[in-house]
Amino acid sequence: MVCFIGKTHHALIGMIFTSLSFLFVNSALFASYEPDCYSVERERNATIRILSLDGGAVRGIIPATILARLCQEAGLEVSDMFHVVGGSSAGGMIGTCLTIPKNPEDDRSEWMPLYTAQDCVDMFFTERENILKKRWFPIGSLYDVCCLEDLTMRLYGDTSFDQTLIPTAALTYDYIHAKAKVLKS
Repeated sequence: MVCFIGKTHHALIGMIFTSLSFLFVNSALFASYEPDCYSVERERNATIRILSLDGGAVRGIIPATILARLCQEAGLEVSDMFHVVGGSSAGGMIGTCLTIPKNPEDDRSEWMPLYTAQDCVDMFFTERENILKKRWFPIGSLYDVCCLEDLTMRLYGDTSFDQTLIPTAALTYDYIHAKAKVLKS
């Protein structure tokens, strides 16, 4: 099952991105991946659930709000409902927030997500000025990367992608070098 949150054509691009990133590049990863929240027997017979999140800077509040409601209704966190999370731009930021552990130094079996989907909604409200803030004098980049870098450091700290609760990928754009980057666990 694949769950798309965002515009239809962006969601299709996200699905392709997420599928290619994980199913082809990291196919061995799924052979040994068994989430703790479900029974192993049930997982062997189930399909892989992929969450693909649309980007869009501050408009990322829309998929974050949908996810917050989904988590509230299900009584589960995103890392408990999906096997893989991927997103572009703000969608990648949301996906990463929802899959980084609260205490990465603890035993992996005890990891819980650091942020909830509602925390992501709140983050978009409080940090909206720092997400794709335009520069006064655009040399090289139209956007001020310092604000976004500061935000990501405050959100993720020293946590790396290999410490995520479930396989996670984020498609981002490097404004300094003017090229796309894929960050993945």
